[in-house]
Amino acid sequence: MDAEQLAELVGGSAAIVTVCVGFFEGIGRALGRVARRAGARRPTTRAILETARILGVGIAAIGVVTYTGLASVLTVLTLSGLIGLVLSLALQATLSNVVSGILLLSDRLIRFDDEVTYGAIHGRVIRVALRSTWIATDAGAIAVGGNTNLLNGPLINHTASPQFAARFHDPPPAA
Repeated sequence: MDAEQLAELVGGSAAIVTVCVGFFEGIGRALGRVARRAGARRPTTRAILETARILGVGIAAIGVVTYTGLASVLTVLTLSGLIGLVLSLALQATLSNVVSGILLLSDRLIRFDDEVTYGAIHGRVIRVALRSTWIATDAGAIAVGGNTNLLNGPLINHTASPQFAARFHDPPPAA
C-alpha cells in the first residue's frame, strides 16, 4: 500500500467518523431539547446525549471497518444485527418505560407536585423521570412506578383533573 492509498483510507475514515458522530450528536441534542421542554431533569437529558454519542461512535467504527476492508459488509451486517437483537431484547422493558415517560411528560398527564392515585397508591408526585415516577404516599412512604404501568392506568390525577375537564368538555350550546 502506497502513501496515496493510505491517505485516501485515512481521509475516508475521518469523513465517516465526522459524519456519523456529528449526525448522532445532533439527534442527541434534539432529543435532549424535547425531553427538557417536556420537564425532564438534566441527568436525563445528559443520558440521552451520551447514548446518542455512543451510537454514533459505534456506527462510525462499523463504517470505518467496512470502508477499510478489514471486514466484509456481510460480516458487519450480521454482527450488528445480532448485537441489535440482543440489545433490543435486553432493554425492552427499559425502552418501553422511556417511551412511556416521554409520552407522560409531553402530554403533561402528570407533573411534579400533582396529587395522584394509581391503584391503591395515593400521594404527591415528587419526581417524574423517563423510566419511572416517584410518588410520596400519604403514609410517608415513597412508591416508585414504571412509566409504562402509569401510562396504561388507571391513573387519576386529582390536581390536573379540572384542567383536563375544562380542555375537553364540550361548551354549552348557544342560546
